[in-house]
Amino acid sequence: MRPYLAIIKDSFREALASSVLWVLLGLIVLFLLAVAPIGYKLNLTGEFTWGDRIDGPELVARLRGAHAAGEPSPGRRIWSQFDEETRGQLARLERIADNRRGEGREFLQGMDTLREGLNELIHRRDFYRADDWSEASLPQEAKDYLARPRDDLSRDELARLNRLLIETPFRAHIHTRSAQSISVSYFGMASDPLPFTKQQADNFVKEWVLTTAMNWIVGVFGMIAAILVTSAIIPQMFDPGSITLLLSKPVSRSLLFTAKFLGGCAFILLSVSLLLVGLWLIAGLRFGIWNRGMLWCIPIFLFMFLIYYAVSALAGLIWKSAVVSVIVTVVFWVACFGVDFTHTIVQRFF
Repeated sequence: MRPYLAIIKDSFREALASSVLWVLLGLIVLFLLAVAPIGYKLNLTGEFTWGDRIDGPELVARLRGAHAAGEPSPGRRIWSQFDEETRGQLARLERIADNRRGEGREFLQGMDTLREGLNELIHRRDFYRADDWSEASLPQEAKDYLARPRDDLSRDELARLNRLLIETPFRAHIHTRSAQSISVSYFGMASDPLPFTKQQADNFVKEWVLTTAMNWIVGVFGMIAAILVTSAIIPQMFDPGSITLLLSKPVSRSLLFTAKFLGGCAFILLSVSLLLVGLWLIAGLRFGIWNRGMLWCIPIFLFMFLIYYAVSALAGLIWKSAVVSVIVTVVFWVACFGVDFTHTIVQRFF
């Protein structure tokens, strides 16, 4: 048994001597370091973004009508806080009634003015007046904020309160948002708040990001890299001097081939484990998603690699060329893809 273990050890040494191996490991480490800072942070939903569905012309008409009525109301308070320039631009937005004009530049500029005007109001500590909201049915979240001194509210809490004061009376024209939103962060830099909750973001990461990563990074690019790295192990066995040294040991030729084959598989197992365990830790530490399915991809990947590497090793044994091994394996891969694609088409249509 000891001679075969020595052959497997030699396979590792050959792999370590390959520049392709070090490039592969370097790319894995760089990829993990580049992905590790990605995350998202939770915010109180305050500012109005382009993701908020706002019926601009109708909302402006309601605000102007409330201000013209002269009675204390949320609409009158909101409109009175806009400056003259903003009111003029919003008046032009109100005149845009048909959909064709509503898709033009003037409409977009008006909506941007409305959004910026509302965002200026949500940061004002003197925005709320009890008389204006006396008849409004505010949610409990807003009542909890109003029960506290205004100066004790943080910037985010104040923005959340004022947003509730604005959107609650005009729910027909402003799409309400959940109390929490997320911002994508990278190296401490965060994006603008996105109209998604943490649960929605977690579902997106689980169902799309991680699935896509496993399919492409591991299933495609990882398999190609593994075939390239291990394609030379069997052909190098026949180099002058190498085969003489190997056959001088008390081993059979079939077990010699098997030992070299297992040496390549063991090395790929360590490489893919580094990649997947790293991705698993990043998903858990940065997103709180400890998905055990990612770890189950390690034996699945190894099983897939065993199939393709068997073809590569056989081609290397016959033609004693790493290039031919890669070409034959790729042809086999394309053939398998063609069979699977044909099966899908036949099953779907016939």
